[in-house]
Amino acid sequence: MNVTRIHSMEFETKKALKKRMKGYRKQAREQFPEAELLMTIRTSPRSILAISAYPDQETADTNFANREKFMHKVKDNWFMEGSVDRLQLN
Repeated sequence: MNVTRIHSMEFETKKALKKRMKGYRKQAREQFPEAELLMTIRTSPRSILAISAYPDQETADTNFANREKFMHKVKDNWFMEGSVDRLQLN
C-alpha cells in the first residue's frame, strides 16, 4: 500500500517561499530519495501544497522526520495522509 501525504506550508514572506523553492528544486530528490512522487503547488504568493507518495507507511514516516528538519522557517503548516485510489496522467 502506498502512503501519500499532502502538506500545506505558509511562509512569512514571498522571499522566504522563493528561497525555499529554489533549494527544494535542487535538493528534493536527494533529501527524499524513497519518494515515488514529489509535487508542489503554489496556492498563494506565500504558500504551497506539497504532495509526496511513498511505497509504505514506514518509508513515509522516515521521510516525515526528514521533512521536519526543513520546517524551521515556515510560519504555519499542516498535513494529512492516505492512499491513492486513482492516478491518471495524460
